[in-house]
Amino acid sequence: MTGPIVLVTCRAWPALSASDHCLAAALQARGRRVEVAPWNGPFEPFAGAEAVVVRASWDYHEAPDDYQARLDRLDPERTFNAPALIRWNLSKAHVLDLGARGA
Repeated sequence: MTGPIVLVTCRAWPALSASDHCLAAALQARGRRVEVAPWNGPFEPFAGAEAVVVRASWDYHEAPDDYQARLDRLDPERTFNAPALIRWNLSKAHVLDLGARGA
């Protein structure tokens, strides 16, 4: 038996959004086990996960160093979106980067 697919939330808003409920239902319909865990909660759900899907970590800005430390602990091979991509997005410098590329 493989581990669950963990959908990431946060302590401030631990429940799944409507779209995340749709994602969870689609995964479950395909026989996958889905769990929900806040990024700023215990690490155990992430350690045993088959995949981690970072979706709703909305309060990361309240503890950015802790958030980046949590990203460092995730296995990038099993994490969607990739931790490196999330880091690129954190500073919002990506907006300037994308503008320089013509977006």
